[in-house]
Amino acid sequence: MKILVIGGAGFIGSHFIESVSSKNNIELVIVDDFSTGNIENISSLPLTQEVRIVTGDFTELANLPEEHYDKIYNFAAKIDARSELISDYMNNVCITAKSIGNLKHNGEYHFMSSCAVYGCIENAKETDSPATNTLYGLSKSHSEDLINECVENKFIYRLGNVYGERQDGTRESGVISIILNCIKNNISFKMYNEGNSTRDYIYVKDVIGAILTDKEPGTYNVGTGFGLKTSEIVHPILAEYENGGFRKETDKLTLNTSKLRNLGWKPSSMTPVSFLKNSIMDHKNV
Repeated sequence: MKILVIGGAGFIGSHFIESVSSKNNIELVIVDDFSTGNIENISSLPLTQEVRIVTGDFTELANLPEEHYDKIYNFAAKIDARSELISDYMNNVCITAKSIGNLKHNGEYHFMSSCAVYGCIENAKETDSPATNTLYGLSKSHSEDLINECVENKFIYRLGNVYGERQDGTRESGVISIILNCIKNNISFKMYNEGNSTRDYIYVKDVIGAILTDKEPGTYNVGTGFGLKTSEIVHPILAEYENGGFRKETDKLTLNTSKLRNLGWKPSSMTPVSFLKNSIMDHKNV
């Protein structure tokens, strides 16, 4: 079986690679431009005829080791939900459009979409119409439209706010990793909107579990189904922080995950606070 993983050296993609690289009878091609991905995330992989890494912007690659694949997993994206750059939108949509052409007839296409397609909503269901209020969410929604139009066996994952090991805390998105980066580097954390922004946070290894769960083609929400305010994460961890004032962002966004749970998947007991406490302890013990 030939598998193409786009963005396989990134935060979520590398965890997926870690889970499938040891399986038998697969040939794995990993494409990453390493703009946000890190080669160290996949440095333990044995580079053999069955596991190959291609460096470059997927939209500009002239050739891949194979032209068509049995399964494609698309983890690649410019992920800043506050970005208003048309180039970021184009990058996300163009990767999807081009990669669809690399799928074998009746192959599986797995797309990492986002809860951002819903806009501001609580208990969002997969049947709810997209009502995004960001260009990032629009890039995901339009990518979904392409997949739904062109691919029969498609698996679309509308991910909550993913956190966990290997997430880069120096960037604008990912509040859990930003908090951790501030602690490790003795930087003051800025909390915006009085910490009232509510999100459905999901641990990265639970996302991988959702992807690997046996299921029919379709669209699946991947989250805990519960919302956490930023303040509920910050207060148990930080004694002091800065008031960042107001910043335009979605107020509340939580997911209904019953569709995936009915298949036997459920998130682990990991929470943003427990992850941060464990990570801080590990950092102190280094």
